[in-house]
Amino acid sequence: MSISEHPKRTSALSGSQILEQESGASVYRDGTNNSVSDHAASNGSSQNSSSQNGIENTPQNGTDSAIQNATGSAQKNTMDGSLAELQTQIQDSKLFSKLFDELAEAVLISDETGRIVRANKASSRILRIPVEQLKGMMHHDPMWQAVLEDGSPVPTAELPATKTLRTGQAISQVELGVVRFDGTLVWILESAAPIFDETGRLTGVIVTFPDISLAVRQRQELRDLNQKYLRERDKANAANRLKSAFLANMSHEIRSPMTAILGFSEVLMGELKGQIAEHHTAFLQSIIVSGRRLLTLLNDILDLSKIEAGHIDIQKSEL
Repeated sequence: MSISEHPKRTSALSGSQILEQESGASVYRDGTNNSVSDHAASNGSSQNSSSQNGIENTPQNGTDSAIQNATGSAQKNTMDGSLAELQTQIQDSKLFSKLFDELAEAVLISDETGRIVRANKASSRILRIPVEQLKGMMHHDPMWQAVLEDGSPVPTAELPATKTLRTGQAISQVELGVVRFDGTLVWILESAAPIFDETGRLTGVIVTFPDISLAVRQRQELRDLNQKYLRERDKANAANRLKSAFLANMSHEIRSPMTAILGFSEVLMGELKGQIAEHHTAFLQSIIVSGRRLLTLLNDILDLSKIEAGHIDIQKSEL
């Protein structure tokens, strides 16, 4: 009920309470200068706001629920994707480990200090050192004894792995003989490549080497056979030169007897012609013909011997 409907009761109000009308509406103010109508308006506004919120909260709650469902689904998909990716990484890691261990070529991986952190079975087999013992060994350890094919030693600072760690440059296919702990020598073809991180900093080196001992032995045997062949060839050439020199020096002694035989045969043929039987004449004629053929052959052999021995000069002439 509005206070303006009871004008006669205004005298009963305290001094702190004033009755006034604004725009035809009664307003009651207390000492705090807060009007009753202001409170009512405030309450009404609050109720309207609450009612509006009540009306609007229903679709908003539905949207939130949809968002939460979508978020949960996305999180689940992300978790499923992450799990699948993790499983793939694990499988790839297992596959890499198996491939690494089963490679026929030896592989060593070391950190930036040169300490070996991983080794496969082939490296253990070639070097005759257990894998666990290889791990922790240093590339520049003086116990590594390497030699070249001519037998000269290779300093550890000049080994491919240590040079790559020092220079950051890859080195390929350096043939080395490594003296193993049991004293045997194994030949390897070593290559080293640097390992860099995403910032370009050198973090290690990977070393690979196959066992080429069989190829080196075969090459050495072939070299020995070739040297033996060269020695035998030189001996044969020397003997041939001696033979040629002998024939060239003995040419007069070889021609002289044949010349005498032919001479006497021709004399007999001329002097005894008509005095001896025909079959004796045929014998003398055969001696002369055969002797001349033999002399021609001897002259050819002696000329070749003189050429080989350098005792004759060849002169060109037109035919």
